Amino acid sequence: MKEHFNDAFQIDESGIFLIDETDLISRKHLLSNLNDNVFQSIDKNRFAMRVYKNENRVKTGKDPLEVVEKVEIAEELLEKSIKEQQKILKHSIDKILQLHRNTSIFLFMLTGPFFLFFMVFKYSMKGILLTYLWRCRKNAEKQRLADE
Repeated sequence: MKEHFNDAFQIDESGIFLIDETDLISRKHLLSNLNDNVFQSIDKNRFAMRVYKNENRVKTGKDPLEVVEKVEIAEELLEKSIKEQQKILKHSIDKILQLHRNTSIFLFMLTGPFFLFFMVFKYSMKGILLTYLWRCRKNAEKQRLADE
């Protein structure tokens, strides 16, 4: 990594990346190496997930962002102040992490232990409700017999 981005940033003794904020070319070089998901999250018209296209229902492949789209998004981002760029990038990454978290939760919900837990919970709630209704009916019957 250090060899590939040596002209774009430096690392100090404590391991912090130092970037020359006035060097637009280096910042553009770093932006060009971002993941497609980050660009899709920055773009307000897309959501941070891979889009799959199905051509003639034969082949399913990933639909990555075109280079032109990436350049347009990167240029729009570079026009903003550094603080605003950081805010946009953090928000973009948060959207990706949120999707990942939701996907992980969904996948967990498809597992056997979750299904078992859900069914036990469901039938426990049904049992509690039926027991409550049965006791209410029994108490109402006792009350009616006591009144007669």
